[in-house]
Amino acid sequence: MVASTLLFTSIDEVRVAPSGDGSATTYHAELKLNGPLRVFDLGLRMVFARIGDRAAAGLARFLGC
Repeated sequence: MVASTLLFTSIDEVRVAPSGDGSATTYHAELKLNGPLRVFDLGLRMVFARIGDRAAAGLARFLGC
C-alpha cells in the first residue's frame, strides 16, 4: 500500500504465509518525507523505528509470543 501527501509518502507491505496450523504475518512500513524535507529522513526513520519497535513488543506481549 502506498499513500502520499504533500509532506510525506508512506509505503506499507503486509505478507501472510502458511505456517504450521496457522499463518505467519510480516509487516514492513517505510515513511519518507517529500521534497526538500527529505534532509530530515534519517531522524524520521529513527523515530518511526522506535515507534514500530514499541508496537511490535506490545503486540508480542498481547499474543503471548
